[in-house]
Amino acid sequence: ANLGIYRSSLEGKQLRANPALVKLNGYTSEEEMLATVNDIATEWYVDPRRRSEFVRLLETYGQVENFESEVYRHKTRERIWISETARLIRDQTGAPLYYEGTVQDITARKQAEDSLRQNERRYRGLVESQQDLIVRVDPEGRITFANDAYCRTLGKRREELLGQSFLPYVYPDDHVLTINAMKALSKPPYRMRMEQRIFTPGGVCWFAWEDYAVRNEHGAILEIQAVGRDITDRKQIEQKVRNAQEDERKRIARELHDGVAQLLVSARIHLDLA
Repeated sequence: ANLGIYRSSLEGKQLRANPALVKLNGYTSEEEMLATVNDIATEWYVDPRRRSEFVRLLETYGQVENFESEVYRHKTRERIWISETARLIRDQTGAPLYYEGTVQDITARKQAEDSLRQNERRYRGLVESQQDLIVRVDPEGRITFANDAYCRTLGKRREELLGQSFLPYVYPDDHVLTINAMKALSKPPYRMRMEQRIFTPGGVCWFAWEDYAVRNEHGAILEIQAVGRDITDRKQIEQKVRNAQEDERKRIARELHDGVAQLLVSARIHLDLA
C-alpha cells in the first residue's frame, strides 16, 4: 500500500508498520523502526498535545478521520505534515486493545496551502494600500470584496457593503450604462473601461473604472473585479473648458450679429444706391 499502515499500543509504543510507514519515518525495515519508536507522543508529534487530542477522539468516538498533525520523520527529525485515520480496537468484552490506522504524507499540500495564504496576505496588503478603489462583485452585482479605499469613499463599513448590490451607490442616470457594461464583460476581451458617477458623503463624484471578468474553466463569469480612480477634478476642468468654449461661441455669434452683420447691411445699401 502507498499509505502508511500501523498498529500502536494504548501507551504509544509502535507495534506494527508497513513498508510505506517505515519509509515515511526514514527507516529501512520494520524491525529497525519498532526497536526505536517507544513513545509516539514525544518522539513523533512536534506538539505532543496532538497525541492527547488524538487519543481523546478515539476514546470518545472509537475512530478519527483526516486528523492532521505536524510530525517528525522519526529517524532524520525532518518535520513533515501527515493526515491520520485510525480506530480503536477492542476485545470481545469491549476493553481497548490497541490503535490501528493509516498515515498519509500531506507535506506538499500543506506547503501549497501556506504559500497560498502568504500570497493572499500579500495580495490583501497590496490591495488595501492602494488609493484606487478596488471592488469585486458577483454576476448579480452583489459585493464580495471591497478594499479600504472603496469603503472610505462610500462612507460605509465593509460589513455594510458585503453581500449588498453596488447599484444603489451609482448615480441614477448612469444605471443603464453600468448594466450594459456588465453585460459586455461576457464577451471578449472580457474587460472594459467606463466612467460613472457615484454617491459619496461629500456629494456625487466621477470615477473611471476598469472592469475585468473572472471566469471559470467553462467561461462562465464567477466575479467581476473593478478598479476605480476619482476623476472628479478632471471632469470639473473639462466642464469649465466646455463652458468657456460655449461662452466664446456665444461672444463670436454676438459680434457677428452686432458688428459684421451691420457692415454687410450697410454695404448692401451702398451697393443698391450705386
